[in-house]
Amino acid sequence: MTDLNLLDADTQTMSSLEIAKLTGKRHTDVCDDIKRILQEVELQGATFSVPCKMPSGQTAYVFNLQRMNSNA
Repeated sequence: MTDLNLLDADTQTMSSLEIAKLTGKRHTDVCDDIKRILQEVELQGATFSVPCKMPSGQTAYVFNLQRMNSNA
């Protein structure tokens, strides 16, 4: 299997925080959706997530997802 957490400098990503803001959804709901999708395709969420200190002072895991080419 390819190591998906090695991204070069030209790789475009979008974080789960950006997705939540863009869609108007709660970040926790976006993360739950991402975890469900990753589980369906048998990938580990830890490969895509990093801890992030939130403005509230709590630590949340933020997913950084690689943009997929839609011309495939």
